[in-house]
Amino acid sequence: MRILKTGIIVVAVASFLAAHSAFASPAKGTSAEAAAILKNHPPAGWISHYLGDDRYKIAGHVWKVVSTQRDKYFHRPDCPEMLRQPPGIVIGFPSAAAALEAGYLPDPHCNPIASETSINIGGAVFSQAKKVQLSDGSSVTIPGGWRKVHSQNIHTKYFSITSDSFAPGKSLDSGVAIITFDFPGGGSQQLTAAKAKEYMSLYNRSGYVNSAIPNTRDQMDVRDTTYKGMKGVIMTPKKKDRGDAIFYMVQRGSRLYVVEAGGDKGIPKGAKTIINSYQPR
Repeated sequence: MRILKTGIIVVAVASFLAAHSAFASPAKGTSAEAAAILKNHPPAGWISHYLGDDRYKIAGHVWKVVSTQRDKYFHRPDCPEMLRQPPGIVIGFPSAAAALEAGYLPDPHCNPIASETSINIGGAVFSQAKKVQLSDGSSVTIPGGWRKVHSQNIHTKYFSITSDSFAPGKSLDSGVAIITFDFPGGGSQQLTAAKAKEYMSLYNRSGYVNSAIPNTRDQMDVRDTTYKGMKGVIMTPKKKDRGDAIFYMVQRGSRLYVVEAGGDKGIPKGAKTIINSYQPR
């Protein structure tokens, strides 16, 4: 589900809450010399399509899947569809899971889904409001006319994620996503608006995104808030030209809860039902 491409920052902020970062630098063994060769003298083949710095990120596995801000799918870097896109608008993700959390769907042709990700995509439209259980055991009421888009469970060395998303009718451009991050041994530092802005700046320098994309810190209003009895932040886009959205990120111990709603045509009718009825586990 493509809520808003600024939704990418939700994963960014959550990732920097972890005690470790698995994707902040290229894989070991990718030397500076190799990086210079990739940047200035690329080998023949599909990787030469990408910008110099991006070739290094792909070869060093900083980017495992790629997309653009215009696309609703994410792809393998060698996917023919990506090789038809202008290289200057490419963005990358450290995993299929990160791309999914940013609101992208897997390309049905090049099948970029990682094997370690458990995903269920699609669902019937509810004829009336229904209380459902989420992947992490939480509950929420889904309004009539909405459907479940996908659910997933991801487990890594550094954190685990459960995610469920819902959309009105057959829409792929708007809806609500509810995500839970668990950081083993983490959670001692409370998430605040000031910290969130700091993580955004770190994210933009981390190599996750194409350098041509504006700093996420400049795109979002971030404020301290309390949601469901938990402290955290609320984020909204400063400009509404690409749609409207709202992001809640609240914390309880080592667990981070994210509730995001929005779309290219604004926050869809019925989203407030989900936001207000959510009962985190």
